[in-house]
Amino acid sequence: MSLLSCQQLQIARGDRTLCRGLDIRIEAGQSWAILGRNGIGKTSLLTTLAGLTPAAAGEIHLGDQALATLTPQQRARQMAMLFQHQEDAFPGTVLETALIGRHPHLHAWQWEGADDFSAARAALARFGLAALEQRQVGSLSGGERQRLALATLLTQDASVLLMDEPTNHLDIHQQISCLDFLDQWRRQSQRALLMTLHDINLALRFCDHAILMFEEGTTLAGPQADVMTLENLERLFLQPLLQVEAPWGRAVLPA
Repeated sequence: MSLLSCQQLQIARGDRTLCRGLDIRIEAGQSWAILGRNGIGKTSLLTTLAGLTPAAAGEIHLGDQALATLTPQQRARQMAMLFQHQEDAFPGTVLETALIGRHPHLHAWQWEGADDFSAARAALARFGLAALEQRQVGSLSGGERQRLALATLLTQDASVLLMDEPTNHLDIHQQISCLDFLDQWRRQSQRALLMTLHDINLALRFCDHAILMFEEGTTLAGPQADVMTLENLERLFLQPLLQVEAPWGRAVLPA
């Protein structure tokens, strides 16, 4: 059984069709990339699959249930969403922010317990933020705030993680470190990742499946080796590319 799937999904914004006839099945242990040029609709696809924006047509299932039949809390217990930009409406500490990830698992008026604090602290430690748990969120750098967002996502303990540009604000070391941890985590715990990325090489390195979004709603989706060919990537980005071999596999450079 797939963790997240869609059948004949169509997404439109105004008179633009961003996606049509998309069929995907995201299984446990898989990592998917969404690739395409700026403004093509990558974020719209992600938020539609999360149930945050409506689809023009098609069906979305979370596990064996239609997404539309689930309450927001039921969705949030199974699927977590990382937005491209983080907004903190109220002051709070790093630990308090990470604990937001536990809210879908609490009942009305229920306070966080010892297990919730333990999960939040473990997630902060995994992203190198353990020493900052009492810092105010507003005092963090952009990279620290992004790692806190990833830690909050991990604290939510969902089966499917949807991430819009998870490497935003991260230096090259943190990009590799954070994605490497998430890659190992999804393999070991049989979770699924779906992320929008601008860096083709991060997708080649960390994703085993991909969705390519072209103009006029055309898409290609499937295993990375089948979808992310040099010819398809050149067509996608309108840029000649060179393929090279890296220690971890294929990599591409602009020609």
